[in-house]
Amino acid sequence: MDRTTTKTADGETTEFAYLGLTDKVITEEIGGQIQRSYAYSAWGARLSQVKHDTDGTGPEVTEDSFYGYNPHTDVETLTSETGDTRATYGYTAYGKDDEEAFTGIDKPDAQNPGEEPYNFYRFNGKRWDPSSGSYDMGFRDYNPGLNRFLTRDSYNGALADLNLGADPGPATATPSPTETPSAASKSTDIYNAHRQSETRHRGNETTSCSGAGRR
Repeated sequence: MDRTTTKTADGETTEFAYLGLTDKVITEEIGGQIQRSYAYSAWGARLSQVKHDTDGTGPEVTEDSFYGYNPHTDVETLTSETGDTRATYGYTAYGKDDEEAFTGIDKPDAQNPGEEPYNFYRFNGKRWDPSSGSYDMGFRDYNPGLNRFLTRDSYNGALADLNLGADPGPATATPSPTETPSAASKSTDIYNAHRQSETRHRGNETTSCSGAGRR
């Protein structure tokens, strides 16, 4: 399955747990401690994030945030449980940050460009990796600055067999010049067999008629 199970950055390894066999992350853990957890709608949309304060210095503190999307399923807003806006986001057509649209807790800080995001899920609802500047698309990583995936697609069978060799015409049709070789051969064989059967049938009729005349 095309799911990221671990990711290491700045010496820390994040482990991802998923909802059943889906690609929906339900928890992110570092050192056995849950850092973030997520809830989803019945149709799979990520609805909320719970950020867990697990530094071990006191009782666990959680902070709820709720996602708002545009029609492209890009995350555009993050709000608190009281409805206050924590952050807003914006993107170019190919997923690069539109920094003028960023406000709040995830607004880029020129003095601290390596600061960990409060919310990792952004363009197309996918997880942003600030260390590589790419999005985790599951099967491949996508770099919006380059407008391309970082690796080639390892699956080459998508267009290997679309049943294009099937004969689109009736069984007795003559082969068309636009047909594939396998389809043309198939059509020719059927056509020849039909003509041979027709010739034999006519031959039998002629023999029968001649015999009847001699009587």
